[in-house]
Amino acid sequence: MAQEGSSKRNYTFIGNSIFLFLTRFFPTLATLLVMIYFSHYLSFDLYGVYNKFWVALYLISTIAALGIQNFLVTYSPSVVASLIKTLTTRHKLYLLGWICLMGLIFAIVQNQAMLLSLPFNDAFESMRNDTALIWLPFSFFIVYVLGIMIESVLMVFKNRVVLIWVNAVYSAVFCWLHYLFVQQETNSMDTLFLYLLLLAAGKLLVYLVAYYFDMKKQAISPVANVQRIRNLWAHMAFYDVSQMVFRWVDKFVLSMVLSAGLFAVYFNGSVDIPFLPLLLGAVGSSGLMQLAYDNREEAPVQIQNKTGRILSCIVFPAFFFFLLFRSEFIELTFSVQYLDAVPIFLMSIMVLPLRAYKFTTILQHKHMGRIINIGAVLDMAIAGGLAYPLYLKFGLRGIALSFVISTYIQSAYYLYHTSKALQVSVIKLLPILNWVIKLIVFGIVFIGFRYLLPHSISKEITLISGIVFTMLVMLVAFLAELKAIKRIYGHPQAKV
Repeated sequence: MAQEGSSKRNYTFIGNSIFLFLTRFFPTLATLLVMIYFSHYLSFDLYGVYNKFWVALYLISTIAALGIQNFLVTYSPSVVASLIKTLTTRHKLYLLGWICLMGLIFAIVQNQAMLLSLPFNDAFESMRNDTALIWLPFSFFIVYVLGIMIESVLMVFKNRVVLIWVNAVYSAVFCWLHYLFVQQETNSMDTLFLYLLLLAAGKLLVYLVAYYFDMKKQAISPVANVQRIRNLWAHMAFYDVSQMVFRWVDKFVLSMVLSAGLFAVYFNGSVDIPFLPLLLGAVGSSGLMQLAYDNREEAPVQIQNKTGRILSCIVFPAFFFFLLFRSEFIELTFSVQYLDAVPIFLMSIMVLPLRAYKFTTILQHKHMGRIINIGAVLDMAIAGGLAYPLYLKFGLRGIALSFVISTYIQSAYYLYHTSKALQVSVIKLLPILNWVIKLIVFGIVFIGFRYLLPHSISKEITLISGIVFTMLVMLVAFLAELKAIKRIYGHPQAKV
C-alpha cells in the first residue's frame, strides 16, 4: 500500500507538471515566434515600440492581479471554490475598481511619449479627441487581467481540455494576426492591438463559461484559519509584484529613457530563455498542488529533490547550449542587426543554473510569506545598488550582471530559511551529487560537440545541429532521471 501511495504521488507530481506546462506552452511559443518574426521584418524603432507595450502590460498587470494567480495554487479546488464564494459584492467591486485604476495608469504609460513632448493641456486635448489612445490600451488591460485570474482558477480546477485547447487556438490566431500585420503594411499598430483585444475577449468569454460550470461542480470545504490565508495572500501579492518588478523593471525603465532602437537591443539581449520560466513555474506549482494533499513529514524534502532532479535535465543542457552557441542564437533568432545584444545575453544566462530549483515552494506551502518578501526586497535592493556602478564599468551588460548577482544571493537566503523551516540540512534539500555529475558530464559532452563541429558549415547548420543535439541530451537525461525517480520514490502505475 505504501508503494502504491508513493507511486500515485509521484505520478500526480509529474502529471500536474506536464498539464501546467502544456497550458502555457502554446502562448509562450506564439510569443517567441512573433518575437523572432518581428525582429527580422520590423525596424528597430517599431519593434521597440511593440515590446514597450508588452513590458508595461506584464509589469502593471501583476500589480493589478495582486498575486491572486500564484496564491490560488496553494490550495485544493474545494478550498478555492469556498474562498471565491465568500467574496461579497463589495469585495468584487473593490477588486474591479482596482483593476480599472491600474488599466488607466497603463493607458497613460502607453502615451507617455506624447505626454512628455507636449504641454499638459495639448496632450490632454489630444487624448480626449482621439479616444483610442485611452480606451484601446485600457480595454486590453482589463480583459488581459481578468483572463489570467480566471485561468488560474481553471488551473486549480484542472480543466485540462478547456485550458489546453483554448490556448492552442488563441496562440494560432495570435501568430496569424501578427503575420498579417507585417504583410499588410498599411495596418497601424493600433489596428493590430484592436484585433488582439477581440481575440483576448473571445478567450475570456470561453473561460467565463467554463468557470461557471466548474464552480457548480465543486464541493465546498470549510475554510479554516481565514486570517492565515489572508496573511499568505498579502505576502504572496507583495512577492508576486516584487518579482515581476524585478524581472521587468530594468526593461521598463530603459524603455522610458532609451531610444526605441537601443531598447530593442537590450530587450533581446536580456530576454528570458524560451520555456524555462514556464517549466519552472509549472513544476513549482505542481509541487504546491501535491503538498496540498500530501501531509507526510518527508514529503517536502522529497518533492524538492524531485523538482531539482527533473528540472536539471532541462536547465543544465540549455545552459551549456546557450553558452556555447550564444552568437549564432542571437544572430539567427533576432537577425544580424542585434549582434550587440550578445554580451548582454552572455551575462543574463549566468543565472540559468539556478532555474533547476524552485526556492520558494516550501516557504509558500508553510505560509512563510514574510521570509519570501524579505528575500524579494533583498533581491531588488542588491540589484538596484549594483546596477549603476556595474553599468559604468561594463555598459548595458553590467545591468544584466547586477540582476544575476542579486538572484544568487536571494536563492541562498531562501535555501537557508527552507532548511530551518524543515529542520534539515541544506545538503538534504538539494540533489547536490546528482547536479555535480550532470554539470561535469554535460559540460564535457557539449564542449566536445562544439569542438567537433566543422568550422566550414554555415551558422544556420551550426545552430540547428546544436538545437537537435541539446534536445537529444535533454530527452536522454529526462528518461534516465524518470527511471531513477521511479526506483527511489516508486513506480507509477495509476492512470491519468
